[in-house]
Amino acid sequence: MEPDVSIETGSMIRIAVLPVGGSIPHPRLRSYVEMLGRHTRIDLSSISSFYSEHQKSPFTHQPWETGSLRFKFMLGGAPPSAWEDFQSCRKILAVIGLCHCPASPDLDLVADQFATACKAYTSALAKRCFAFFPTDSQVRPRSALSICSEGLEEGDNKRENILLFPPSDQKTQEFHMLTMMQDLAASLLMEFEKWVLRAESAGTILKTPLDSQSSLGSEEVYSLGVDRMDHKDPLLEEEVKYRYYNVIQLYRRSYLQDNAQRVSTVSFELEAALKLARYLCR
Repeated sequence: MEPDVSIETGSMIRIAVLPVGGSIPHPRLRSYVEMLGRHTRIDLSSISSFYSEHQKSPFTHQPWETGSLRFKFMLGGAPPSAWEDFQSCRKILAVIGLCHCPASPDLDLVADQFATACKAYTSALAKRCFAFFPTDSQVRPRSALSICSEGLEEGDNKRENILLFPPSDQKTQEFHMLTMMQDLAASLLMEFEKWVLRAESAGTILKTPLDSQSSLGSEEVYSLGVDRMDHKDPLLEEEVKYRYYNVIQLYRRSYLQDNAQRVSTVSFELEAALKLARYLCR
């Protein structure tokens, strides 16, 4: 059960944010997290220079001018959910490490720790470790500004996910962070394309802890609601209410039947009710 759920929750990409390396002073950690937290939405129009179409995209009507990717940062990470395959929005799809270089002189050790931490997130499609304030002896890995213009040097594979944020003023640090988040968004978009193409070619069967082979929710309501979030539409409001009432009843019936002996769907029923209530209150 997640108390902060809303209709937009289903459109958010979950990213685990993990401190890595030596202990990060609290003011520094708060500063890094706040800088990262300013980028919960990345417009597709801003990532074109990072995006490469390696195969024909399955997203034939990609809204490059108006679309965006939304991120939800999970500080400290989150345990895996048994319902990840049923609701993909519950998956951790990227991992970001935060490293304070003055507290972590050995970046090879940081790279090993980050790789170990990432193993807990098997669904992650992209991994980045942001290393702030490196010393002169630590500048061998890629910096945030050079990632797009320089290739990896031979022997740097161990540190390929470590991106340095050299000492600079706040404005430059913000620009570095924006650049890195745009690069991450482009990487995720390309991974999603591969994901869809593999699913189309191999076929997929939906399985949940209830062994259900059909969705109890309505993704059309999540996408319609998010797409028209800023517009008052009485017809859409009635459609949202109708769909969510059906969803809530389906969850309730699933719990009342023999499935209740295995896994309870009460938390899903409550989340659906919260989403509807927050939508109507707006």
